[in-house]
Amino acid sequence: GDLDITMEILFLTTGFVKCYFEGAYMKTRRVQIWRIFDRLDAKPVPDTSDQALRKVHERIINETQSNCKKLSWFIFLSVNVGTLMWAVFPVVNLLIHSLSAEDEAPQETANKPHPYLMYIMWMPYDITTAHTYALTYLLQVTVYFTASLYNTSSNITFINLVLHATAKFKMVEASIL
Repeated sequence: GDLDITMEILFLTTGFVKCYFEGAYMKTRRVQIWRIFDRLDAKPVPDTSDQALRKVHERIINETQSNCKKLSWFIFLSVNVGTLMWAVFPVVNLLIHSLSAEDEAPQETANKPHPYLMYIMWMPYDITTAHTYALTYLLQVTVYFTASLYNTSSNITFINLVLHATAKFKMVEASIL
């Protein structure tokens, strides 16, 4: 009966399914994906039999690999810092409300989901006990971090592939010049 809650649940579920499918695809196709990178790095176009062109090729490849490492770490850290902040927020919220003498912890009702979890979800058990809350929260954090890592790794792979293809075009440009 609550469209906002329903849409949030559908959005998160769809996002998780997408991330897990991306991760499964990347895992099953990892050998073919690595071959693409190997071909882009190992087989220069055009032929680099010329010593000067070989040096330019090596410089371009080294520069590309350096940029890939820097960009990969930047993406990985920025995404996971955001992920960590979102994962920690419900616990901080719970601590603030439990330490506050003025506010009582909000009670879960049929129309109001538990406010101290990462995701809005119905629980068939009592979530107010410490053990069940901790297990439920740990499960949610695990699902979220796994999906985030799958999504981050597939995005990093795609961006690195684009950077390697760009290096190929730079090599062709150098050979034409």
